[in-house]
Amino acid sequence: MLARLEAAFGERDGVDGAHCIHELWMRNEPPLNIERLLGLLWRAAPESVPEWLPMRYVDWLPLAYEVAARFERQGCGRSNLYLVLLDYEDSPRGPTACTSARRNTRRRCASTSTKPAFARRAAY
Repeated sequence: MLARLEAAFGERDGVDGAHCIHELWMRNEPPLNIERLLGLLWRAAPESVPEWLPMRYVDWLPLAYEVAARFERQGCGRSNLYLVLLDYEDSPRGPTACTSARRNTRRRCASTSTKPAFARRAAY
């Protein structure tokens, strides 16, 4: 796996590199190693890293997969589950900052920057 990852870095192949890092992540590679590998991949191939690869280590990713596997499609067609992480870490008010939509009076708040804000199912 590591040889394949090194080749992806050299070839600036973000997709293959992302798959390798994801596999190491699911095999419980230590978080510091995952963070380092993510940084190397983003520096080597920023234009081709797939959007599904997180930019930083999140310890609950295996749990998110486990929970997502419990959902079942209802009716015909495909069903997708989307997990959205609202990250307010760069906010001047810190990770607990709230934002409101410009044309909407509802407010959405994130209590921490390390927990998923919501998951949503969409059927096609």
